[in-house]
Amino acid sequence: MKIHLESKKIFLIAAILSLVLVSGVYLVGEVGVSTGISLQFEGVEKGLNPDGTRFSYDEMVSEEVVQTVCQVAGIPYEEHYVDALKVTPVLPATILETIQEKRIEGEDYTYFPNEFTLKVAVGGEKGIDKKTALTLAESYQRGYSIYFREKFTYPFMDLDQLIGYFDIKAYDFPEYEVLFNSRYDIIYSYLRVLENDDPEFVSSEGLSFADLREGIALTQRFDLKRITALIDTYELSKDIEKLRIKYAYMIERYERSANTDAQNYTISQELLDIAESKKQTVMVPSGTGEMMAISVLNSSYDQLASDATNYQISSSDISHNIDYIKKQLDELENPKFSEFQRATAIRQTNEEVAALEKSIGTWVTRITQVAQEYFEDKYDHAVTMAGPAKTVYPLSLTKALAIFILVFATVTLGLFRFTKEDKLL
Repeated sequence: MKIHLESKKIFLIAAILSLVLVSGVYLVGEVGVSTGISLQFEGVEKGLNPDGTRFSYDEMVSEEVVQTVCQVAGIPYEEHYVDALKVTPVLPATILETIQEKRIEGEDYTYFPNEFTLKVAVGGEKGIDKKTALTLAESYQRGYSIYFREKFTYPFMDLDQLIGYFDIKAYDFPEYEVLFNSRYDIIYSYLRVLENDDPEFVSSEGLSFADLREGIALTQRFDLKRITALIDTYELSKDIEKLRIKYAYMIERYERSANTDAQNYTISQELLDIAESKKQTVMVPSGTGEMMAISVLNSSYDQLASDATNYQISSSDISHNIDYIKKQLDELENPKFSEFQRATAIRQTNEEVAALEKSIGTWVTRITQVAQEYFEDKYDHAVTMAGPAKTVYPLSLTKALAIFILVFATVTLGLFRFTKEDKLL
């Protein structure tokens, strides 16, 4: 009977100690809310963002990301939320074996994970309640998606800002064609980049990037040419005197370049004559086996000949430019149209320019809308939730039970051994 009572005491003490230890581990551990996040976009398998920059795991829970998540969640942002959010890469169970096998085969293999566990700590120094933590975890995917698209959408260009750099009113009529063509070049470049990125994309309106490029090209072929024709025909200028000075300066600059090219051409010809006079005779075997003499020029001869030809072509081009500008200057000095005709042409040109700018603006808006639709489609599944948000505890029921049994067994055996030894003494 006495032995039975002692056994009960031992079991009771072991049970109490086990409960205390399990409870202590549970209380010391950190409660939180977790969810799974999966990234699917071109480049992530190499550890790169869509724009080619290095992908950063820390940036997934940066201040800017957490602020966006709070906006989506509809809760006020607080600085300590940043410390409460942590991401941990999820690695496949066999990844170490895979890396080892790849490297044995001579491949410099590095694995970049694309799945992560997001955990939001509850309580403690962070002071986040369970409800807030759950809201942040549930809103993270949408918030990070917004941040990700705004920062890494590629290829993206703000056409409004780029073409708005040119203020047409600050330039003279003869410069309009160059300015508008610069705008068209920017738009064409963007559309080509988008088309190269996905030549098969068609918007909900049935427009491809090639369709957009052809559509805006019509305004260049017809509307801009009509404006240019008016300006050239009536020799329009906002400041005739300023244009006259400009033409005179251009003629002077071209003439200086022509003189320089002429001098360089003369020098090149003289050097060619020297190289020609120093050619050497070399004996080489002919097809019949007999020796034959050939002349070999200096190694610099070909380069000198090329330079001389280039200077001659450049000089010819400059002469044509000078003739054209002189013609423009002569027409400026001797106008073919009355002031009334020119004033009418200026008014018509201004109207045409305003209409063209409006047309380009409409096309830019349409291009931006199609590009936005393309990016939404391209990055629709870039950031997804790999699992629902759930509360996580320091110990699961299985782990708590395992620790309890282990501690209980260890303490019980220890107490029985101690009791037995005490009796022997």
